[in-house]
Parts: sequence; structure tokens; C-alpha cells
Amino acid sequence: MQVHGLNQSFLNVKGPDSARYLHGMLSCDVKKLASGKVQSYLLLTPKGRVVSYGQILARSSEDFVLSAPKEVAQTSVDLLSRYLISDNAEVRVESEFKSAFLNFDVQNTNFKADLMSNSSVEFGDGVFPHSCGLEGVSIAWSKQEELSSVDPSVFLKWRVQAGFMQWSCEIKSDSLSIDLPVAHAVSFTKGCYMGQEVVAKGTIRGKPPRYLMKLKASEVFSSMNLTDPKGTVVGEITSQFANAALAFVRRPFVESKDLLYCGEGSVEYETLTHWPS
Repeated sequence: MQVHGLNQSFLNVKGPDSARYLHGMLSCDVKKLASGKVQSYLLLTPKGRVVSYGQILARSSEDFVLSAPKEVAQTSVDLLSRYLISDNAEVRVESEFKSAFLNFDVQNTNFKADLMSNSSVEFGDGVFPHSCGLEGVSIAWSKQEELSSVDPSVFLKWRVQAGFMQWSCEIKSDSLSIDLPVAHAVSFTKGCYMGQEVVAKGTIRGKPPRYLMKLKASEVFSSMNLTDPKGTVVGEITSQFANAALAFVRRPFVESKDLLYCGEGSVEYETLTHWPS
């Protein structure tokens, strides 16, 4: 089993109006989230910029736990608290959950059982595995402290080759949501939520300003800039390992389907940002 500890904090939103309130704040359909189930979410600004990205667990219809990158946990609490005017709900830092893990062994189809039987930690009933948008890849939460992670270079190699976004690299505070491969975190039938107009406009048109790409070169990348055949910079690498990389590339180039270069060498590319039409 390949396990990597995620740098996550946890928030708790609790009260009679918590489901209705979160339904209007988050990108996922909170009202349809049954007790004990987990769903990916985005918390956005009114302009569709990312504040936080993580998972939400329904303990009950009046009690929800959200994971968030530690860097933006307090910002998320502040934003969720700011719009609580007449709703009977409370937003606070969650104390029960201690850590989150990523299982990136795509051959392992029984992540929960493997975690529960791991001899180094007792997970009890605090494990809630959830897909993070990549097939065979799961995230779990625990009430215990973090497991030892794999070597960082092993994880970097895997996530670049798989196209897994990391906070502060591919996704960060103020990222434009429609640039990212996060359709699995968005409900297109629930109605309004914070930032929904930007997401709807961008996805209906099918034209985000940039696309996240998975790249492969014949040798190690010589620059962080990507160019078209004329030498114009059309993209920037965000993460790389040897001859594999992740990068954002501008829409006009993607639509041109032209050759992509890094330095003197051409680069193979695969588009990761996809939104339903």
C-alpha cells in the first residue's frame, strides 16, 4: 500500500440550518449527501476563485465535517462564518479528526480494509475513504496522527505521471476554478452557490482560459516555460519529475492543436481539464 499524508485541517459546520447553508456555499450537492457519505467540494469567491478544495462528510443532516488545506483552513472558517446571518449554524475548527491520507496504489481496490488492518495505527471508525477524481485513488481521514509517508520523490513521480494536483502547485488560493480538473466536485443541477455563475458561464461555453496538462518529454525539461512553434510562451510548468511534468497551457494554443515545445525539444501533452458540455 502506497500512503502519503496530506497537509489537511478539518472544519465543523453544525446546526439545524447547516445543510441548507452549506448547500448555498459549496459547489457540491450537500442536501443529497447521506449520513456517513463523503463528497468533494469547492469553496469559491463570488468571482469563481478557489478559497478551498477538499472533502465534506455528513455526520448527520445537521452536522458536517470539511477537510481543507492547512494554509487556508482559517480563511475558510472566516468566509463560511461571514455569511451566517440568520442561519442557525456554527462554524468552527474540527477537533475529532487529526489527519488525512492519500492511497495512490491504483492496484489496491480495498483501501479501507488495508488502512484498518495496518499494524502501525488503530483507525477505529474514523476512516472515510473517498475518490478524489482519479480512478483507483482514494483519500481517507483518521482520528489518529499521520502515518509515515512514502519518500517525497516517490510521491512526486507518481502524482506528476498520474496528474494529481497538489495544493500550492497546481491548485492554490485564488486559482480560477474552471482552469482545474475538478468537475467531480461540482453539481450541475443543484442551483446557485457562491461562484456558480462563473463556473456555469465558463463550462457552458467550454472555454476556460487555461487547461491543466500532463506532459512527457524525451529528456529532462530545460525550462519552466512552454512555447508554440513560433517561440511564443503559451504555458508554464508547475510540477516536474525527470521527463514528466504538469503545466497550465493557454486556451488558444490548446484549440490550435499545434506542437508544444520546451526549449528546443517537442513535448507530448494530454489535457486534464475537462468539463461536461
